[in-house]
Amino acid sequence: MNTRRRPLLRLIRANLGRLALFTVWCGAAVTCVVWLVDKAPPGVSSAVATVRQFPVLPPVDGRLATVSVTPGQVVEAGQELAVIEVPGLAQQIAAASGAVQTLEAELLLEGVDLDRKFSRDAEAAQARMLAATVDLQASRSELAAADTELARYSAEGVGASESVLASLRLHKEGLAQELKAREGELAQLRGAWQGARGRKGPAMDALLSASLATARAEHDALVALREACVLRAPVAGIVGMPYMEMRAGSPVGHPAAISPGQWARAGVPILTLTESVGFEAVAYVAPRVARTLEAGHGAHLVDGDGLTLLATVISVGGAVEPMPLRHIQDPSLPEWGIPVTVRTSDRPFTPGEELSVRFVDRAPSTPPETVAR
Repeated sequence: MNTRRRPLLRLIRANLGRLALFTVWCGAAVTCVVWLVDKAPPGVSSAVATVRQFPVLPPVDGRLATVSVTPGQVVEAGQELAVIEVPGLAQQIAAASGAVQTLEAELLLEGVDLDRKFSRDAEAAQARMLAATVDLQASRSELAAADTELARYSAEGVGASESVLASLRLHKEGLAQELKAREGELAQLRGAWQGARGRKGPAMDALLSASLATARAEHDALVALREACVLRAPVAGIVGMPYMEMRAGSPVGHPAAISPGQWARAGVPILTLTESVGFEAVAYVAPRVARTLEAGHGAHLVDGDGLTLLATVISVGGAVEPMPLRHIQDPSLPEWGIPVTVRTSDRPFTPGEELSVRFVDRAPSTPPETVAR
């Protein structure tokens, strides 16, 4: 019995689908192997160097008098950035300074001159009080006369019209209000006269000293506010602009450029200051790893040159978060982790620099062997 052999090409054509599936499977297997080999060794996580950003906040509402920096400019700590002008602040400082000088001059007066001055003040207050007393008596007499006239026109048998009676009542009410005002004025003048009579002797020196201390405190507070309106850089870094609120139809915020003359609101950032270098890095770890870490634990950071640096954990996130793009090996696959921030003092990092981190139980006293990468 003869068996006819099938040509190889015909076999391949008949099993083309199976061969394609086998090829796809082999490719997936190779990809998985490469991915597993390429992953970091156990206990080592990737980290990215970060920097801090500081908003520049006006302490009070005011107008931008000067702006000394531009976006992108590198500034030193303490360098002047802008000056806020508070309307009326200069006049308030001048008035407070004048009050301090006046009280200081009064304290320098000799006792006789001071008593003479207080005596003149007391005499003037008494004269004003006596004049107000005379006016009060005159008002009382006018009110009594108006009351008598109204009673006469309102008596039975007198054919006074209603308009005349209404006019007399209004006149009486006006005199009553005037009398009440004069009584209040007389009470104030009597208090001023009694105060002027009491401003004599050592007790007045103590009162003036207390008033001078209060005036100086108010003056110093205004000067301190003026100094606070000079906005300075808290740290060395790069000047940037804050972003306004998202606007309809725009996918990004609009930079809020500032210039002299604009109005600044207290607590609303007008500038941002970003450190040009930093000493912190952030790594995203699995929850089981994060549960073993806490602030104060040690870590070893390895930079791109293979140099190992001593670091300390300063914070551990409280929840699982989506990893930023820089921390993801495959951008098409979302990954999650808990952020852990570490800090070193060995050398500064460039923002965004790629690092590796290995966590230890406690901060090491000496660095381990340098890891070659």
